[in-house]
Amino acid sequence: MWGEVRNVIQGSYAKGVVFEPYSFHRFTREINSKNIPDEIAEEIALIPSEYPGFLVAIAEIKMKEKVAS
Repeated sequence: MWGEVRNVIQGSYAKGVVFEPYSFHRFTREINSKNIPDEIAEEIALIPSEYPGFLVAIAEIKMKEKVAS
């Protein structure tokens, strides 16, 4: 399911869909570093300009946790 979610968010963002400034706080209850797969987080972190900031922040948190472990 993550691949589909990522594709929808990426496609929407590329078409200019604007996400609310505080989306990060609202979505962290559902989308967080504990339930995003490593490979999806890596893909998002590698091309952050293609994703909204809240999703990039979650991916970066996941990568930091992975490195710290």
